[in-house]
Amino acid sequence: MIAKVTPRQLAVIHVAKSRLDLDDDYYREMLAQFKDDDNRTIKSAKDLNRIQYTQLMNIFERMGFQPKYKNGSTQTVQSHRTGNQANGKPNNHMTDKQVERIWHLWNQVSAAPEEKRQQALNRFVEKGFKIQNWKWLKVAQAQRLIYILEKMQREQKAKK
Repeated sequence: MIAKVTPRQLAVIHVAKSRLDLDDDYYREMLAQFKDDDNRTIKSAKDLNRIQYTQLMNIFERMGFQPKYKNGSTQTVQSHRTGNQANGKPNNHMTDKQVERIWHLWNQVSAAPEEKRQQALNRFVEKGFKIQNWKWLKVAQAQRLIYILEKMQREQKAKK
């Protein structure tokens, strides 16, 4: 059995949730992807083990969370690999990989005719994110959109 999260780790999870401005439903969906030792869906961060904590923190970092380390650094694991926040783009705009992933997923889940998919994606993003053009999304918003589109994709596959 793997040790449970520490109180300090639990506090970091809650700080990340707050800084990323995650609503409770979205946060609970994120936790629900993890299972406890009895294979039950996790409903509270205090039930995570330390491996799951690391996995959750990696997700938070991909969404834009920057944990503060003891040395004062706020550099994320992802930015350490790339040398910057979002492939050198100003204002932390989404990465090229996120653009490709969003467009790929949208083409799979959209019922709009091919010539109107760009316009349909813009309407979808405007309703959900209050942003007129999907290409203006920030890293964290793009990661959230990817999560939503992946969920839609899974639901479509389950119906078939």
